[in-house]
Amino acid sequence: ERKAIANYYADMTTTPKAKGAPANQAVIAAGGKLAATGDWPTGLPGCGKCTGAAGLGVGPDFPRPAGKWAAYT
Repeated sequence: ERKAIANYYADMTTTPKAKGAPANQAVIAAGGKLAATGDWPTGLPGCGKCTGAAGLGVGPDFPRPAGKWAAYT
């Protein structure tokens, strides 16, 4: 049975994914700046202030963001 399943998946073909629009480097840079330093005039701290420098979280009040649903991050 395992061999039949392996053969099934081995025989599958893939369709190349359509190429999307190129990434907007200005938006990526702005997101990186927000993540690193935040936007203090609006009260938004940088990511590391809540998740810790390594992104592992800081105690129960600030859990690590890895594995969270998209709306959380």
